[in-house]
Amino acid sequence: MPKNSGKNKEINSGNGSANNKEPSQMLHQLAQEEIVDYMGAFISGLADEIINPSNVIRLNGKLLSKAWKDISLILHHHYEENGDFDLAGLNYTRAHPRITQLISEIVDGAVHLQNIGLSTSDFARRDIP
Repeated sequence: MPKNSGKNKEINSGNGSANNKEPSQMLHQLAQEEIVDYMGAFISGLADEIINPSNVIRLNGKLLSKAWKDISLILHHHYEENGDFDLAGLNYTRAHPRITQLISEIVDGAVHLQNIGLSTSDFARRDIP
């Protein structure tokens, strides 16, 4: 009796479809399944690393946007009474629309990153045959 016949019998004692496979094919399939499982866990973790900071940026960006709207009323009143003034190294009339745009881009970028993270997370949860 060959030395590895007991090992083959153990490997081949699975379900009916596995009984038809060679031990090397089964080991290859197990290795592939482990790789897929590892990649799924890796991708899921990566998705979390994208989602968590993008949530912080998005929420803070929205708060900053609301604060900027309130501050803008005060700044505009100051502008009407005193004329143009420096804000972030630019004249108020140039800085105000630019800062408004920057805050909007921060929120939009965070939403985009969050969508990438969610799509990546969904991909990681897929069943791969």
